[in-house]
Amino acid sequence: MKIKRNKVFSIFKCFFVFLVIFLLGKSLCENWEELKKYSFEPNAWVLVISVLLMLLSIFVLGVLWNFMLGKLSNKKMGICIASYVHFSSWLSRYIPGKVGVVLTKIILGKKMVIKLKN
Repeated sequence: MKIKRNKVFSIFKCFFVFLVIFLLGKSLCENWEELKKYSFEPNAWVLVISVLLMLLSIFVLGVLWNFMLGKLSNKKMGICIASYVHFSSWLSRYIPGKVGVVLTKIILGKKMVIKLKN
């Protein structure tokens, strides 16, 4: 039974990655003309600062999510694991309806809590 569950989860992960890539590609194709009109002038410092601030915000939101989880269910995952789960769930925000964010947190949260108990 465990092997079937792992296979189903692996298939779900592959489908999920394919769906995210497909939706991003579809959006890129639909807006290609607008992108061609835009003048890109890369600035390395702005890129580095924006990536660092984004990672910091994801980490802080992961910490806050861990705090809320602890207050609501009396279960804490730990800051590193909660940040990992929150960061992973951000990858699914491109799926329409934002359902992927919640599902990813539920699936990874259960998986990480089970790992911590063993």
